[in-house]
Amino acid sequence: MMHRLALAYLKFGFVLVIASVHATDEIALPPASENYYSPASAYLLTLTMIGAPEDWAANGSEAVFKKIQNGQSEQLWSQQLPHSYRPKLVIVSDQGYLALFDQWINVLGPYAIMVFSPSGDRLKSLSFDDIAKSVEASRANVVKKAQIGSWMESLPRIAASSNIVEVAVAGKVLSIDLETGSLSQN
Repeated sequence: MMHRLALAYLKFGFVLVIASVHATDEIALPPASENYYSPASAYLLTLTMIGAPEDWAANGSEAVFKKIQNGQSEQLWSQQLPHSYRPKLVIVSDQGYLALFDQWINVLGPYAIMVFSPSGDRLKSLSFDDIAKSVEASRANVVKKAQIGSWMESLPRIAASSNIVEVAVAGKVLSIDLETGSLSQN
């Protein structure tokens, strides 16, 4: 581990700041392509990175959504996603709704949660600040309690046979109705 020493000048003196920086800090690249199935494998979302790996941060990913029936797949929609790189986590319901969580890199940005209908319509898009507000917590408290990415305490999970996704945030459980995009907390 490499250590850097920095001096910051203040109006009345100096403050010594010691910061540890790992010499090989880097962002792990996402897979070039990855598939996400609904629990009963009725729907499939494929995320594919666009362009060469060095361009993935800027180019992002393409989402292709398919319905699977009798061993055959039918493409319902495809679109480029606005995330830097791609979403970190994906939930696909057996009714064809999607929830995309966070960005591949841990940033407190505009794409904390995105909800899509089976036809590809964006039903809801929530930023980090929207999430903090919905659980009535400060930004600092949300980050402090995060275990996954920059704001989640738990992996999101879909309730059996429903379109409700739950994720723990700042000591509370945030429920997302995938059909409407509405939020509630427990």
